[in-house]
Amino acid sequence: MRQWCSAVSLMFIGLMLTSPAYAVDVRLRDCSHIQGLRENALLGYGLVVGLQGTGDSRNSQVTLKAMANMLEKFGMDLTQRDFVSRNTAAVMVTANLMPFVRPGDKLDVSISSLGDARSLQGGTLLMTALYAGNHLVYVTAQGPVAVGGYYAGQSSQQIQKNVTTGGIIANGGIVEKAVDCEFFKDNKIILTLERTDFVLAGQVVKKLEAKYGTGVAQSANGTEVVLALPTEFQTKPAAFMAEVLDVPVPMENDARVVIDERTGTVVIGGDVRISKVAVSHGSLHIAIAGDTKISQPLPHTQGRTVVAEELSVRADEAKSKLVVMPEGANIEELVRALNALGTLPRDIIVILTNLKAVGALHGSIITR
Repeated sequence: MRQWCSAVSLMFIGLMLTSPAYAVDVRLRDCSHIQGLRENALLGYGLVVGLQGTGDSRNSQVTLKAMANMLEKFGMDLTQRDFVSRNTAAVMVTANLMPFVRPGDKLDVSISSLGDARSLQGGTLLMTALYAGNHLVYVTAQGPVAVGGYYAGQSSQQIQKNVTTGGIIANGGIVEKAVDCEFFKDNKIILTLERTDFVLAGQVVKKLEAKYGTGVAQSANGTEVVLALPTEFQTKPAAFMAEVLDVPVPMENDARVVIDERTGTVVIGGDVRISKVAVSHGSLHIAIAGDTKISQPLPHTQGRTVVAEELSVRADEAKSKLVVMPEGANIEELVRALNALGTLPRDIIVILTNLKAVGALHGSIITR
C-alpha cells in the first residue's frame, strides 16, 4: 500500500514555494554551454582478475572465451575447459572524455560486471581499450577496482553491503588520442541555452551588448545566442569567454506544477496563479473487518469442527467542505485553502488537474 504524506507535510512544501515571483540572477555558465564543447562517451570490454572466488561461474561462456583469447596472445594454447576458477569476471568499462584533453592525461573509469560475478572486491582490471562512437580507441584503462561495499559468505550464509558488482578506478584511464574541439569559427562563438526561452535569450543579448557594445550578441531563436568577438579580444577568444560566462543574467521560473504520481509528490512553482473558483472536497472511508468464529460439535457426536468467517462493512463519508478562491490567488493561498480542507497529496493531484481543466489554474502541469 502506498504511504502518502499528511496535510502538514503539504503545508511545509507550500511554504517553501510561496515567496513572491521574481527574477534570479544566474551566471551564464550555469544556464548555458558553448556549442562544440561536449563530453564524449567511451566504452570498452575487459576482464577483472584476482577475485577471491566471487567472479563469473562456468555458466558465463563470454568470460571463458575472453580468457582463452587473451592468454592465446601470450603464446598459450588453452580452451574454455582449462578454466575452472571463479577468480575472473567479465566487465564493461565506461568513461567520459572531457574537451581539450591531451595524450597522457588521466581520468576516472567505471567498472560494471557483465556476467554472474558476486563481487569485484579486490580485483584488478587488465588493460582495456575504450572506444568512442567512431570506433577509435581514445583511452586505455587498467588498475585495481575500488568497490563501495563488501560481500562475504557462501551459499545460504551471505553478507552484502551496497552494490559489489560495480566500482571505479580513480585515474585508471590514460588518454591515448587527443580530441579536437572547435568552438570558435568564422570569428563567432555560439552559446546554447539549457532551455528554450526567448525572454532569457533577449536578456542575454541585452546584458552582453551593455558590457561589450552593440552587435556583440545576436539571438535568432530562443535557444542560441551568437557572439562576435570584440576588437580587443580578436586574438583572445578564451579570455573573452571567461568573462562572458561570468556575466549574470536575470532568469524567471516558468509557472509549472510537477506531479509525481508514483510517490505522491506535488511541487508547485511560485508563479502559478489561480482564478476565482470554488473547491469542494469530501472523502468516503470504507472499512471491512473480518471475525473468525469456530463451531465445535457436541460430545459423542459425528459432527466436525467448522470455521466460519464473518465480515462487517462500515462506510463513513466525511462532510464535504466548500472553499472559494479569490481572483488572482497565489500558490500560498491555494496551499492554505487545501490544508483547511484536510486534503492529502493524492487528492491534491486530482484537484489541480481539475483546476487546470476548468481554466482556473494558470500554468502548465507536468505529470511523471
